[in-house]
Amino acid sequence: MHSLNPSLSLWLLMTPLLPALLAAASGRAGTPGTPAASSAPAPGASPASQPAQRAASADAAAAERVSRIQAALREAGIDGWLFYDFRGSNSIASRILLMPEGAIGTRRWLYFVPAQGDPVRIVHAIEPGRLDHLPGTKRVYLAWGELQTAIKDALRGAASQGSSAPSKPRQIAMEYSPDGAIPYVSKVDAGTVEHVRKTGASVVSSADLVQRFEAVWNPAQRQQHERAAVALRSVVDEAWKMIARRIRVGGGLDSLSTSGAS
Repeated sequence: MHSLNPSLSLWLLMTPLLPALLAAASGRAGTPGTPAASSAPAPGASPASQPAQRAASADAAAAERVSRIQAALREAGIDGWLFYDFRGSNSIASRILLMPEGAIGTRRWLYFVPAQGDPVRIVHAIEPGRLDHLPGTKRVYLAWGELQTAIKDALRGAASQGSSAPSKPRQIAMEYSPDGAIPYVSKVDAGTVEHVRKTGASVVSSADLVQRFEAVWNPAQRQQHERAAVALRSVVDEAWKMIARRIRVGGGLDSLSTSGAS
């Protein structure tokens, strides 16, 4: 009789079933109960009006996202979140702020979201519409000194959370990691962080805030995970039942025979 290798046998038994398992958990169009996405225009919408409708929809989604960011800041006791990007250097900011896909920028932009109050868009004169899908007032800069002044003015408007003491430094979140502990979140250069600190603010890592928007399942993702868990558990249970049946009847069992067993 061949020697029994349950772990390897279980894996080889599961391998032929993996495509079906992945298909069951994928949530693709055609899955029962999952409506297929439609690209058809809304009834009565003219072709000329479709770009405007898409822009309005994007603006509404961005406004809802900013509202959620402000709620997260208040809950965390942080005074504001300063997003910064230069030529696509901050992929985290682009995703969280729902930046239009494929947009190409050559100048620095910043977007400051205070825990309370109106956000501030800081954009270059060459690309003044870079953040137009986001709510807030706009500051346009041209020279480097104007950029520094715009940052200072934006941060000055952030009220300190949790304390009325004027001497308490404002806590401003940025894509920065103390001591470089989490390189995935280190997206802002040291010079920009230094300048923000010179305004009197205390720069804190946005890592915990990022998790709220990048690592939390939405309802559809949770359902997909639950379907995958049920399918995987079924495969494991059936594999061990098959192994038990083989052992009871005294049949041989090894990695090769298990892969083709029924």
